[in-house]
Amino acid sequence: MPISINLLKAKFSDSMEIQPQINSAKLTHKSLINITKNYHGYVCDYEECVVYEKQMAPIKITIGPTVGVTTSNIKFGAGFYSDFNYKRNINGTYGIQLNTLLPRVSEKVSLQMEVLYNKNDYYGIYKEYYELYIKNALLQHSYAFKYNFPKGKVRPTFGGGVVFMNLLKAEISAVINNDPLSSPKEHYLDPQGIGLSQKLSGGFVQLGCNYHVFKNSIIFTNIKYSRSAGVISHPSGFMKTFISSFNFSAGLNF
Repeated sequence: MPISINLLKAKFSDSMEIQPQINSAKLTHKSLINITKNYHGYVCDYEECVVYEKQMAPIKITIGPTVGVTTSNIKFGAGFYSDFNYKRNINGTYGIQLNTLLPRVSEKVSLQMEVLYNKNDYYGIYKEYYELYIKNALLQHSYAFKYNFPKGKVRPTFGGGVVFMNLLKAEISAVINNDPLSSPKEHYLDPQGIGLSQKLSGGFVQLGCNYHVFKNSIIFTNIKYSRSAGVISHPSGFMKTFISSFNFSAGLNF
């Protein structure tokens, strides 16, 4: 039964002293407990009254694996490689997610921490004769505040926060075919030589759902959009790298 001001006034109608407090109540768990305690103080003159207060743990932590699919794209802010046309790549993602809730503060807002790992194969082309291949492993960790709708077996969530990316084992090669009299040639390039930043940071937004179908675990799905940037020192100046991505993931928290 939903609780309203009028319902509280009807339930506690035998105590006029409590009515002003009901009028200004915020209808939170804490305020309802305080109203009940004060009501018992007014009406229980000669006997002891008991307030049944739900005991909440100071902190609640859930953790579990997550798997998904990520599509991402890379761009450079300046220099020769900023003129390339880069195609989005799609790869599998897996990792671990941890959620921390402070029930005594709020049962709706939690802190989400997530670590994800995937491999990327970026491909760019310039004027049909210069092809660039960037292969790397991507390790990212993110931190977000997440709002959780509190009722029902299917509970929507939304949130946002910061993300940090590390490009690992970057292998860069170029295939150049600018001489019609010879075969295309492959060259291996250094990440710093093309202005590739291997440490990026940025932000993300996320929509999802928690499925409370089991007693001691929660199934979750999330859709996340992130955009990150990194800066590296280059002989021609500071070079920026941008990575934007969409990620769909699902997992199970215990």
